[in-house]
Formats: sequence, structure tokens, C-alpha cells
Amino acid sequence: MIDPVYYSINLSPLAWALTGVSVISALLLIFLWAWRARRVWKQAMRDNEAPMPKDEAFPPVSVIVLARGDSRNLASLLPDILHQDYPAPFEVIVVNNEESTATADVVGSLQTSHTNLYMTYVPQHARNLSRRKLSITLGIKAARHPFVALTEGACRISSPLWLRSMMRHAAMGKELVIGFGTDKDEPDSTQPKQMRGARLRNFDRLWSAVRWVPRAISHRPYRGSSTNLVYSRDLFFRHKGFSSTLNMVYGDDDLFVHEIATRQNCAVELSKNSRIIVPRTLPRYMHGIEKRIRTFTRIQLPSSPWLLMGFCSLLWWLWLGTSIAASIVGWPSLVPLTVVTAAAVPLWTCSCLQWRKAAKALGLRPMLTMVPLMALWHPVYNIRYRIAAHRNRKHNFTNRA
Repeated sequence: MIDPVYYSINLSPLAWALTGVSVISALLLIFLWAWRARRVWKQAMRDNEAPMPKDEAFPPVSVIVLARGDSRNLASLLPDILHQDYPAPFEVIVVNNEESTATADVVGSLQTSHTNLYMTYVPQHARNLSRRKLSITLGIKAARHPFVALTEGACRISSPLWLRSMMRHAAMGKELVIGFGTDKDEPDSTQPKQMRGARLRNFDRLWSAVRWVPRAISHRPYRGSSTNLVYSRDLFFRHKGFSSTLNMVYGDDDLFVHEIATRQNCAVELSKNSRIIVPRTLPRYMHGIEKRIRTFTRIQLPSSPWLLMGFCSLLWWLWLGTSIAASIVGWPSLVPLTVVTAAAVPLWTCSCLQWRKAAKALGLRPMLTMVPLMALWHPVYNIRYRIAAHRNRKHNFTNRA
């Protein structure tokens, strides 16, 4: 016979308070944290099923490819762009950032068979400016069509419908279209240490996407993917390009997007056909740079997305701590343990399923049971990057004197 003490509800106020906080934390995480991931995969599903506008509705577009020492990948990327199934006129402009002869050779070999392929250079003496922003500006000034689609020479395009998928929003009157670039860690036999922490990097990318993509879905974007953006030339020039952030090396895909976006002029595109793959042969190094950049530019962006996700991180630790404490303080009664376990099961299940679906929708590596554990570790993971960003903050400015 079971001792009645094990299912007694005559508990101390502290035990009941801890149990209540644990249950409330679990419910909040389900409705705040898992809900944001659900918005991401739901939008991707809608985009995959959405019909295309009529062919005559699509405007002409200039595809600007920022090339920087990636001629080998450029040789496969440019044909994928030039052979896009797009119903309106389009041109491809390669901006040779380093005046690479290899890049010029790749473009030259393709120009003989493609009259809509062009190339321009970034002057070597332009060292006191953001070369990336200068590259984009030169590409936009060279463009002849009313819209520009931005990507990079190191990327991969897996679908012939990429340009059509991105531009369908422009066909419906939008001036800014935010796509997604999926980072892929690629093994490098010469740099084995770079593959360490692949799971954490993958989760961090998913965490970042779940933070910014729902804002873009709500027509309040504060950033986009630098490898997959579309906006009109008129919108760029109306805002005087990057004039408000010329003193900064970065910010072309977050500060600028936040500046030009309104609730009426922007759209997000997450369909499978619209995704661009961004290979990372030095993933640990490149991810560190990306984290430092984002940490620096966020100080000029709305704080609410970070506060919400930070609150969710706090809730995870609060849920774990109060669940353990309630079980200990309530002992020998098993009621607190039973209650917190009953709340933990839907929390764990819902979080894993929703975030797994979001990862698959964005082309990231799916994670199932590891999601809650990664969420608990993520604040600790961020600390070293925040320290590194603070130490290297001078490198974010064009004038480092």
C-alpha cells in the first residue's frame, strides 16, 4: 500500500509557489518561444503553396553579385543565375571587389554567350570606406532595371525559380523583399578545429532566425539576409543609400533594411525555391565574425526582439530551477514532482517539434530532443561573443583612428 504522505497536498507555501512558477514558466515558453518558431514554418508553408502572379506582372530586375576572391564558386553560381526561369528581362552585374583576374576570367568566359552579364570593379584605393557598401552602391548605380536582387559570389542557388520566387512580391507592389540565406558548415580537412561546435552554431543560427524572421513576417523587419535581398533602386536612392551609416563597415542588411522598411513596402519570402545556400568552409571563424558584427549593430536597432528572446532564455532557467526546487522542497510528497513533470512534457514536446519544423523550413539542420538543452546553454554561449565584440568594436568603423 502506498504511503499517503507521497500524495499529500498539505505542502508548504514555498513548495506551492515554486510549483506554480514552474508551471507558469512552462506555459509562457509554449506560447512565446514555441509560437515564434511556429510562425516561421507556417510562413514557409504558405510561401511554398502560394500561386505565382502572371508573367506580365514581373518587372525587370538587375541581379548584383558581390564577388571577393571566390572565382571557383562563381563559375557555377553565374550559370545558375543566368539560366533562371524569369519571365521579364534581367541582367547580372558582378562587382569584382578585389579586382581579381580569376573573377574577370570567369565573367569574361561567360560573356561570350550571355549578353546580359556585366562586371564592374571596386577601386583598390578605396580603403577608408566600407568596401561592401561601396560594392553594393556601384552595382546599383550600374543597374539598368528598377529592381536589384543582391547575393554573393560564394553562394549557391539550387532552384531555377529563385528569382521568380523573390520577385513575385515586387510584382505585387512591394519595394523590399527579404529572403533567407542558409549557412552550411562544410568540412575542411586542413582546418579540423573549425568543425567543432557545429550543433551549437546551427542552433544559434536557428535562434537568430526565430528572433528576426517573425518581425519581418509582421512587416516590421530590423534585418535581412545579406545574401538574399531585393529592393527597388528608387527606394535606395530616396534614402540616399548608406549615407546614414557611412562611418560603419557593416549594417547594409540590418541598419539599412530597418531604415527603408515600412509596414506597406516590405515582404518576406521563405519558400524552398527562394532559399540561397551559403557554404562556410571556415565555419567557426566566420560564425564568430558574424556574431561580433550583429552584436555591434544591434545597439542601433529596436531592442524588443532581443528582450523577448532574452526573456525566454530567463524563463528556461527559471523553469528548470523552480522545477528542481519544487520537487526537493515538496518531498516526500510527489505532488510537486508530478505537476512539474506534467507541465514539462508538453513544453519539451512542443518546443522540439515546433523548432524542428522551423529548422527544416529554413534549410537548417533539424534538431529534436536537443532543442531545450541548447536553449538553456545559449546565454552562456553568447557571453564570449559579446566580450569579443566589445574588445574589437573599433573594427566596425571605417575610420579607426
